[in-house]
Amino acid sequence: MSSLHRITLLLVLCFAATSVFAADAVIKPLPSVDTSKLLAEDAKQLNALRADFDKKKVGLVDESLAEAYALMGAAYSRNGFVDNAVIAFYDASHLAPNDARWFYLQGVLAEQQKKTADAHVYYELAFVIDRVYFPIRFRLATAKIQEGNLEAAKLLMADYVSKQTDQAAPYSLLGEIALTQKKYGEAVDALKKSLALDPGANKLYGLLADAYIGLGDKAAADQARAKAGKQPIHMADPLVAGITPGGNATAEYLLARPVDPKSANDPVNLAMMYYSNHQYAQARPKLDEALKAYPNNPVLLGLYARIEAESGNLPKAKQRLQVAQAADAKSPAVLLSQGVIAEIGGDENAAADAYGKAVAADPNLGEARTLLGNSLMRRGQFVPAAEQYRALTTSKALDPNAYAHLVAAEVSAGHCADAFKDIDQASKAFPKDAFVAQIYVRVVSTCAAVRSPNIAKAQEIAQQLYNQSASVANGETLGLVMAAQGKFQEAADYQSGALFAAIRDKNKTTIALLNEFLEAYRAKKMPETPWPANHAYFKPQRLAATASQG
Repeated sequence: MSSLHRITLLLVLCFAATSVFAADAVIKPLPSVDTSKLLAEDAKQLNALRADFDKKKVGLVDESLAEAYALMGAAYSRNGFVDNAVIAFYDASHLAPNDARWFYLQGVLAEQQKKTADAHVYYELAFVIDRVYFPIRFRLATAKIQEGNLEAAKLLMADYVSKQTDQAAPYSLLGEIALTQKKYGEAVDALKKSLALDPGANKLYGLLADAYIGLGDKAAADQARAKAGKQPIHMADPLVAGITPGGNATAEYLLARPVDPKSANDPVNLAMMYYSNHQYAQARPKLDEALKAYPNNPVLLGLYARIEAESGNLPKAKQRLQVAQAADAKSPAVLLSQGVIAEIGGDENAAADAYGKAVAADPNLGEARTLLGNSLMRRGQFVPAAEQYRALTTSKALDPNAYAHLVAAEVSAGHCADAFKDIDQASKAFPKDAFVAQIYVRVVSTCAAVRSPNIAKAQEIAQQLYNQSASVANGETLGLVMAAQGKFQEAADYQSGALFAAIRDKNKTTIALLNEFLEAYRAKKMPETPWPANHAYFKPQRLAATASQG
């Protein structure tokens, strides 16, 4: 897109955002889609939603009609019909031009379609309308970096952290900007702040190592590099979750409107963002604010009940759940919250029943499927658990953890050859995904039925992974394939190296798991499972209350 085209588009959109015009003059026809290639339940749900949309839209106007289009856009996006989703959100943004959400999601979809310049314009317009919802600011700053405008990106993040210091993502981006500008001291400071807020984001250690190298501190750089992994920074974005295949948010979360559509202060999305970061104290007042406008919204009520349970107040959670059930006991979000509260309270059967009903109500509710699968695993029902995990792998958005759970369930059921078929197919579909590659090596190494014809390939993959990054997981994976070939001393050496790193990082859980395989290697015994028997994939922990981060 030329600079002139870019400026023209932005001006047109800004005019749209401040004008009132006839809906039928600007909205585009929304085509139907061929759902024959979807899973039967997904096709049924999408067709029913479209029929309901066609029936009701004639009686809707302005923001209400915009929300109807957005609901269809979210559903189309989650099911892989991106072109239709683009049209739906385009229509929504013209019907409600003061609502930043629809411009923002147009930007996200444009980015998915590699229309980078268009995406940047949509992010700019969304930010003009809404300066509070952090993901908009973050994506705009990232766009500025891609354009080479580092100072503009820095200003966006610096302005945010001058007011809010509880998010890891802005410090992460400030660290990347400083590193690019060769301001290594600033980079170290920002990246360390980000890691303090999100310790699991081990991908940042690679950047931190580069910053230390810039400062001439090789020892600190080596320490940081040893901790580097693939886990990126966590940034809660409930709006994008609502349009993502297999996402944990239902369209209902997406469509819970702000109290004032013209206001930058969007309490619903801010509540979701705080909740996702376990910042329960900050989430509650935002939910209170939203519920004043929508007192009977079952999604908001269910979320409030879940917050109380996860923060440890089960009596209050149950009270709030009763209110949510009175609003809509069949809402997928309410059913999911019901399951979470039951699980935290120790009632496994009631939790599984609620999760099952949530999945039946919304087959795309990935979190409910995961929690149901985990519950089935804890009760030894491995085949039904595998069915739930398998449904997660049908999503067009890769979730490597879904494959790991699926493999663990199939191996537990005694079907390691089936596990190999699934992970072999996944490795071909996602050849560049390191975690999928790890799973492939683990299955080949531990499944005697498929080991012989595939072990050479597994060895090559494991060595490549280790050469790229001598992380704990890659060291353990290489050790496993060595043991599968009878090279127990080499296996023990790699396992010991991984164990040393875990001890240095004081990771007690990882230490215990690594010791399990190390003892087997020293006894010259080959493990029979891709992960140690006590790994969370085989023995998922029951949900428990967590401390608030704010």
